[in-house]
Amino acid sequence: MLPHFLTFKYLKRTVSIEAVLNARGLSTHLKKRRDQLFGPCPVHRGENPHAFVVNLSKNIWHCFTKCNGRGDVGELVRRMDGKTYHETAQYLASLTHTLPPTSAPQKQACLKTPFKPFTRRLSLNTTTPWIEQKGITAKTAAYFEAGLYQGSGFLFDCIGGAPT
Repeated sequence: MLPHFLTFKYLKRTVSIEAVLNARGLSTHLKKRRDQLFGPCPVHRGENPHAFVVNLSKNIWHCFTKCNGRGDVGELVRRMDGKTYHETAQYLASLTHTLPPTSAPQKQACLKTPFKPFTRRLSLNTTTPWIEQKGITAKTAAYFEAGLYQGSGFLFDCIGGAPT
């Protein structure tokens, strides 16, 4: 069973295609040019030395001949071995050399005061006809920081309030 911290997304980010090819002894059949590997396709076991291309910086591969396969490291393992996603994840997990997180993520302590996103308060007129028409008292509007902004700038004459 896979440990809970090893998600498929994490494994695909952590294990490179090059590591998979090295672990299987297939990298000796590949040539490296800049950030790419070229060689025979390990999926359909072809012989064309330019059929299989791996982009190392993007960690993706493509076969330009018989199987016309492409994808990430998980798809490569699945196609080479005919594995399920779960079996692929287990195989990739066996190749990781990272330590598991020391513990589950800690929950943040509850704040004693409600979150206030604004760092600077606007002076709002809480006694506007629109607010009164909605049946909101000036006291309630002030409490919820809602009102008509009558200062200068792009908010002039806008009804505003703190987000909920």
